[in-house]
Amino acid sequence: MIKPEFPCAFQSYAPVETERIMASSHLDRGCLLDDVVAPACHHIFAERGIAVNETTQGVRTRLKDGRAMGFDLLAIAPDAVIPVLVSRRLDEPILSFFLARLAQFKEFFPRYADCRVMGAVIGIDCEEYAREFAANEGLFVLSHAGDDVFIVNPPEFKPREW
Repeated sequence: MIKPEFPCAFQSYAPVETERIMASSHLDRGCLLDDVVAPACHHIFAERGIAVNETTQGVRTRLKDGRAMGFDLLAIAPDAVIPVLVSRRLDEPILSFFLARLAQFKEFFPRYADCRVMGAVIGIDCEEYAREFAANEGLFVLSHAGDDVFIVNPPEFKPREW
């Protein structure tokens, strides 16, 4: 399978232009997750001192009271877990919802009670304000260009831990 090239996920495009690029590249959320983001988690987080040794996609759980929670991707290290939100579009409401879920992560996933929990986000389309909002909230902000995924936050960035 030939992997499509796509401009940096956080460049701003008018909605019509974004749809044109999406249509021409055939890149969708699933393709981004499966072919680009999940395989890159090992090396991008290693660059920040987090030794990810496992990734799991489509993680879901349900509590006895019926409440449920899921994440697109978990990047797992011996002492840390990083839920990753992969979205077509990142904006403040989506990021706020993700932050609320991170606050409840250990309640829903008690097997990670002794781990540091951090969050990461990547979007096919993301306005600059959303990228800044995510970084200010302590999330790793990921981007991609073609098959390359990288952390946008500066090297001195300290992620928030839940």
